Amino acid sequence: MGNDLTEALGDVLSRYARFNLWIEREGKRALDAKELLVRAAALESITAKLYQAWNTYRAQYEETGRKVGGAQDERRELADTLRATVADLEALQFTE
Repeated sequence: MGNDLTEALGDVLSRYARFNLWIEREGKRALDAKELLVRAAALESITAKLYQAWNTYRAQYEETGRKVGGAQDERRELADTLRATVADLEALQFTE
């Protein structure tokens, strides 16, 4: 997968943990039930996009025989999706 994608995945996991801690500590008090549901739905959508990008990359990588340099387009898409996921999770944390 490469160190760059591993680092990006670590960023996603860290941001996901921070988001969940925020919900637990502040979000449940700062947001009403409707806003919490909106964030839950958005989180589901964000997770689905990331899962799709991972599956697309994994399938193409397997198809190329796990060769270095295989599935480059899908790898770039996964990297972009990982970065977008961090930004999307961060945006969910803010109250308006």
